[in-house]
Amino acid sequence: MWIVFKYKQKNLESLKRNLISKLGEETKFFEPKYKFFRFFKNKYVPKVKHLMQNYIICFNKKLIRKDILQNVKFVKGSDYFLENSVNNQADIKKFIFYCQEFQDEDGILSQDFFDIPEKNEGNFFSGPLANMFFEIISRN
Repeated sequence: MWIVFKYKQKNLESLKRNLISKLGEETKFFEPKYKFFRFFKNKYVPKVKHLMQNYIICFNKKLIRKDILQNVKFVKGSDYFLENSVNNQADIKKFIFYCQEFQDEDGILSQDFFDIPEKNEGNFFSGPLANMFFEIISRN
């Protein structure tokens, strides 16, 4: 099962070590990153940042059990984990697969991940126009 943890800024490696010690070596982590260039001292320097900032997604089959979840709740290096992760497994998997489509061999997301798909139609999900469709006439 996948769980989303919020970790303290400088304790990512500590959190990973503690989770592996509590859950076992089969624990997997997913942390999508992106690369950008920053202008520094008259040249462009590549920087890598985490897409989800202070969040990391963790997978282990043992996380299905409630007693293990309670045990992992207060792992050193973690602020908390999103309790609703248990109910949103399909959405988490969908996000992970979507990110993996655009990752290179180093785990860095390509620019295509951030491109907005060209759609000419849409629909409203809420409000007075809920469930009504619209068409985009032109783009600026």
